[in-house]
Amino acid sequence: MPCRRRKVVVPLLFLGILVFGLMLAGTAAQAAVPRWPSPGWFAQFGINPYQPVPDAAAPPAVPAPPEVTPATAPSPPPAVASTAPAPRWPQPAWFAQFGSTPNPAPEPPAGNPGSPSLLSGLTREESQLLDLINRERSQKGLPLLTLDPTLVRLARQKSQDMVDNNYFGHESPTYGKVGDMLKAAGVKYRLAAENIGRGSSVATVHAMMMGSGPHRAAILSGKYSQVGVGVVRTRSGGVMVTEIFVAP
Repeated sequence: MPCRRRKVVVPLLFLGILVFGLMLAGTAAQAAVPRWPSPGWFAQFGINPYQPVPDAAAPPAVPAPPEVTPATAPSPPPAVASTAPAPRWPQPAWFAQFGSTPNPAPEPPAGNPGSPSLLSGLTREESQLLDLINRERSQKGLPLLTLDPTLVRLARQKSQDMVDNNYFGHESPTYGKVGDMLKAAGVKYRLAAENIGRGSSVATVHAMMMGSGPHRAAILSGKYSQVGVGVVRTRSGGVMVTEIFVAP
């Protein structure tokens, strides 16, 4: 019995050694086989896998701008005779070729109507008041009022009377109403009106009158053509103002 067992073990041992050797040989064969196909494999298709890949073409260089050198120095531009600049607005001769003429520029409003001697006889404040009145009328397209010497004298008398007698009203204890004063002075009229005011300055009084309906209506009435203004200083340093409007 022991001999038979020994005979069986020896072949089995030999068989195990043989199998192990075959396994090692297979592993070595697998390691020897390259994963990438050999050059011979590529050759059958006419491909050389080891041909170097050309470098990417570099972008073309941008040329530097050329240096321009003139053959001769540039000649200076011809001198131009100095002339007056041409007007922006066409001249009358340009309109004439079409049989028309440009509209003339509007003339500034004329000064206050009246004789130079009379206008120069006004005080600075009276002249200012007359300017304010006629400016208001001019802006409304109304004719300017003519300064009348008699009306100026009566307006001054009324302003002075109010200062002297310490009152403020249209009926004077001395001269009566404006109609009475005109009749006494021999002034013929169809229509008359009187504005009176007092304040710190002529401009202040005029602004108050323009803010009052009846006073504004007298200043801007188209019925009147003559005016007299009288400005007298009050005891407090203000002004007393009288305006007399007449339609002859």
